[in-house]
Amino acid sequence: MIEEYTKRGMEAVSCLLGLMVLELEGMQKRYGGVVALRRGDLRLAAGEVHLLLGENGAGKSTLMKIVAGMVAPDAGAMRWKGAAARFRTPSEAQRAGVAMVHQESLLAPHLTVAENLWLGRELSGRFGWLRRARMREAARRLIEEHRFSLREDWRVERLSPAERQMVEICRAVAQDASLLIFDEPTSALSEGETREVLRIVRGLKERGVAVVYITHRMEELRVLGERATVLRDGETVFTSPMSEVTNDELVRHMVGRALETRARRDRQAGAVRLRVEGLTRRGVLENVTFEARAGEVLGVAGLVGAGRTELCRALFGVDAMDAGRVEVDGEVDRKSVV
Repeated sequence: MIEEYTKRGMEAVSCLLGLMVLELEGMQKRYGGVVALRRGDLRLAAGEVHLLLGENGAGKSTLMKIVAGMVAPDAGAMRWKGAAARFRTPSEAQRAGVAMVHQESLLAPHLTVAENLWLGRELSGRFGWLRRARMREAARRLIEEHRFSLREDWRVERLSPAERQMVEICRAVAQDASLLIFDEPTSALSEGETREVLRIVRGLKERGVAVVYITHRMEELRVLGERATVLRDGETVFTSPMSEVTNDELVRHMVGRALETRARRDRQAGAVRLRVEGLTRRGVLENVTFEARAGEVLGVAGLVGAGRTELCRALFGVDAMDAGRVEVDGEVDRKSVV
């Protein structure tokens, strides 16, 4: 039977919480000599979007993989809907009502969107034949209901990285779970695609679904979560309603100290060390041009699939280019195409 909790200790929040869905206390996990979790604590209510924050390596994904049945904890207690529980496999967690959207794609690229949505939960007839038409229709209705920018007959291998992420989200939603875990779902998405993800999360909240949302994007915090929990060095160090904490305070808890803001000092640019002109590779890079000067750090940014890796491979001479010119200290790199 689901137990109802009132404000107490770490759970004392100003917002009204529903029935407690998940409670984690003292979760620990070690990989050989590496401690991934020292003490992971978390409490989550139905209809709540709970933000899980921390630096890379803080233990966020490990803690959630324990909940999703992907990792076995070394110690700690978990209660699911008021009863002691431990999910030993992802299938067991899914049957209980837990779904997870992973940061890395776990899709089968040779299958369609509909086939991926039903992967591992296929509908079959009396003699074991798959009911493909029924699965396609169910996928179409789900996509229309949640307004995903997808089609059930699209083959995953032809989708962009952002579209594949939307399929991951759609598959998790299709499980009709009580708890959805989002592990940095917008890290490879554009601003418009990110808005779609936030819309979907808000819709799940309205349906009474509990959501754990892992993100490094500070701009997403205020539009989503009621509460935030911070992990640092594998340990839960802070939990608070979002209405009672500032972003600077959250960052301080994540890094363990206050961050100083230093005034930028203008520096005279040095000589051009690297000049790239019109670097092109069909279907990957198109007329890439830039300069890098001595004493400066040049950042290369872009979404997954934008060509960042391909650009670096071209500069190192790993991949041949169709057109372009690369100069190092004023001398043409003969490996580049002129």
